[in-house]
Amino acid sequence: MLPTAIEIERHLHKLVHREVSCAAKPPKSPIKPVAAGLYHGGDGRVIAACAADLPLAACLGACLSIMPSEVAQDAIRAGRLDEILAENFAEVLNVISRLFTRPLDGRVALLKAIVDPAAVPGELAPLATGTKQALFSVEIEGYGSGMFSLWAVA
Repeated sequence: MLPTAIEIERHLHKLVHREVSCAAKPPKSPIKPVAAGLYHGGDGRVIAACAADLPLAACLGACLSIMPSEVAQDAIRAGRLDEILAENFAEVLNVISRLFTRPLDGRVALLKAIVDPAAVPGELAPLATGTKQALFSVEIEGYGSGMFSLWAVA
């Protein structure tokens, strides 16, 4: 089961200690992911994934370490995450695993963080069929906004 916009808002708010607004978008809306996380339930089999576009990955990466919002905006202008923002976003991906955990399903954990934009499409390709997908726009107060896509294996 995929989390709702309200669950994402609450979870990210607790993570970054900023107001977060989240709204569902049509699943086929365009998103160009630059970073993604693959999640498993303990057996190594991918059961969920999430991906973020550059603006959201940069904003969350900067906000997590209380960097100035200009750091995120510089990364967006440069068209890539620097090493620190990539590491920070990988940690965001780790914490996001809790969004997929349901009481009866057991623990869900990050299997792999992909912060190489060239590798993201290939890693997500196997999830194109047989999964539920949801797309959200997310705005972080004082930092900016971007797109966030989630998948859950049906």
